[in-house]
Amino acid sequence: MNPLVNFFLIIPMFFASFLFGQEETLSFSSMGTIWSVHFKANNKSIDKNHILSKLLQISSNYDETFSDWSKESELRKLEKLDLKTMVKPSPLFFQGLAQAYEAYRLTGGRFDITLGSVLWEVRSQAVGMDKIRIDYTNKKFKFIEHPERLTFGGLVKGMAVGEMASFLYKGGLKNFTINGGNGNLCYIGEYVPKSLMKLPKGSDTLYFVSQSASMQNKFQHILLPNQPSKKINKSVSVVCYCDVKEVSRWQHYGGLSDIYSTALLLSKEIILPEYCHEIVPKNSSKV
Repeated sequence: MNPLVNFFLIIPMFFASFLFGQEETLSFSSMGTIWSVHFKANNKSIDKNHILSKLLQISSNYDETFSDWSKESELRKLEKLDLKTMVKPSPLFFQGLAQAYEAYRLTGGRFDITLGSVLWEVRSQAVGMDKIRIDYTNKKFKFIEHPERLTFGGLVKGMAVGEMASFLYKGGLKNFTINGGNGNLCYIGEYVPKSLMKLPKGSDTLYFVSQSASMQNKFQHILLPNQPSKKINKSVSVVCYCDVKEVSRWQHYGGLSDIYSTALLLSKEIILPEYCHEIVPKNSSKV
């Protein structure tokens, strides 16, 4: 090909990349789901392999800390201890535990991680988070009655999404979507998922979208604390907003979005904070 033709082909491509940015999509498997991260990088020097490695590190950290299934997770190891005496967990576990207790209070007891014992058929009734005692100064905790099993479903995936978003934003990415298996996602800038096109968007706000479904692979994994045997078959979606000035708290807000979708599924009496609202389907009769 004529070198002059090459020149005139390359120059427009260069300016298109400069003006519109380089788009990338990363996919990986972690925390029992498939993740997809889409972003536009105006800075050509951004290393997508480094980004993928960091996202995997974040998700793996949550998996190794809170997994119900792995016998090697910190959660499973802690459950085997005498939890009626003060225990000092890792910083991430304590953070998740503290937010779980906050969620218990905010939802009037509807979000309760001690339901893990019922899900795993160790107890017929959970002991309840009112049995926990937390030492916030020394970051320790204990239960008055051993809960046997705990579950952090409906919380930690939202926390992970928030931490990933914080990493991307602080790294200079201002347009991205993080999708954790469609149940937990967030977006900022111009990348609103097609299924959520009617939701607002902007460069000064991060939007968390959480969907909770009571049934998973024909198994009910979300239970009412006071009626764990009650059959529930429905789903609820919630969107929460967080200003970019609060990027250091995105992990917390991601967890709250996850929490509120779970709690709202269990009770329509839940009062959402002003920065969250339910996403009502088009065919819903709800006004």
